[in-house]
Amino acid sequence: MNKKNWERSARPIKLLLFFGVLAVLCLIGLVLPRPTVSELEKRELTEFPAITWQSFWDGSFFSAVDTWYADTYPLREPLIAGNHLLQGLYGIQTDVIVGGEEQGEEIPQIGEGQVELPTLPQQTEEPGENPEPPAADEPPQDGNVTAPGEMISGIYVSDNVGYGLYYFVQKNADWYAAILNEAQSRLAGRANLYSVVAPINGGVMLSEELQNQLHVSDQREAIRYLYSRMDPGIRTVEIFDTLRAHVEEYLYFHTDHHWTALGAYYAYTQYAAAAGLTPHTLDQFERVEYPGFLGTYYSSSGITSLAANPDTVIAYRPMGTNQMKMTMPDGTVYDWYVVNDVSNYASSVKYGCFAGGDQPYNEVENPAITDGSACLVIKDSYGNAFIPFLVDHYQYLYWVDFRYYKGSIYDLVEQKGIRDVVVVQNIYNTAAEGTLSSLQALIER
Repeated sequence: MNKKNWERSARPIKLLLFFGVLAVLCLIGLVLPRPTVSELEKRELTEFPAITWQSFWDGSFFSAVDTWYADTYPLREPLIAGNHLLQGLYGIQTDVIVGGEEQGEEIPQIGEGQVELPTLPQQTEEPGENPEPPAADEPPQDGNVTAPGEMISGIYVSDNVGYGLYYFVQKNADWYAAILNEAQSRLAGRANLYSVVAPINGGVMLSEELQNQLHVSDQREAIRYLYSRMDPGIRTVEIFDTLRAHVEEYLYFHTDHHWTALGAYYAYTQYAAAAGLTPHTLDQFERVEYPGFLGTYYSSSGITSLAANPDTVIAYRPMGTNQMKMTMPDGTVYDWYVVNDVSNYASSVKYGCFAGGDQPYNEVENPAITDGSACLVIKDSYGNAFIPFLVDHYQYLYWVDFRYYKGSIYDLVEQKGIRDVVVVQNIYNTAAEGTLSSLQALIER
């Protein structure tokens, strides 16, 4: 029997073995007792979620069950330990970075060879109806350096903290600027357009020396380049230096790619300055805390050391109202909370505390303000923690997630009498073609 015939005859046996192993593992998950505490990670494991009509209909119950099943699987800790043993056998160390050879492009000097502002590229088709949220900060890895920590799934981990890394792509940076330029051309004379580009934590929290070793792009200079390519009518909000000045504070989560409410607060103070508003101080808000958060860096990398350093979600409830209307993808509208109590939520979804999460459309009417003022926020998930601070400055606050909203923002501006439009995006989205396509589709409707 030649090699090709042997491989053909062996294929059914391989498939049978594969599905047999899956069946055994599934049976183990259903029959054996489930642990409640992880000795390896020194933490309590996720509890089975309570079911409510709300969680059943919005799907959060099933997501929480998935998290519970994975977190309490009977063989989870032996499998984790075995994975680390295999990594050791292959010579993969946990104190060095080993990856690919790609890195960010050089950031041009502002004004260098740039005569005209960028314009939108032609899109052959609109993104799908329900695009998946963009992966959280998963740039290519750079293997030409050695630094303390480890790199897994594009996440740099050091001292039980995960960091997202950003790589500049000039074509995509110009594309992002062109998207906002198009919005400005259509909003001119109707509403003020603001741009808030949020740096991700690697650019703010890591030293410049370490960033140079990692060959990542300078986020401060990248944001300045982005702003230099925008229409002068766009009111750009500089927040990098403000965050950097508070680098010793809890600005970003350790196990998740988002900033904390504190990081968002410092960005809000800079927006307030640009918009002519007087920012409120943190002691004016009611502060609430939800401990035990294990976010996207933990779930996507499988780095168990992150679980030894779980986050606490700290939030600040708006003063005028905490009530909001949340519109789901199917059009169903719920009464919800700008800062929601997530005490009983699974450890992986506690960032859902802010602004209803990533729903297509939401709104707040603040009864404490009666001047008719209205603001629209076009956001990614970084905008969620930013929004609660805006509630006390407008009578009406609206926000849309660019990945899911299918209406026209210009119709909203006209119908709702909106005077301020704020685009809040983390810098990774300015370099990701999939998210740029989705944002362009929204701006062109």
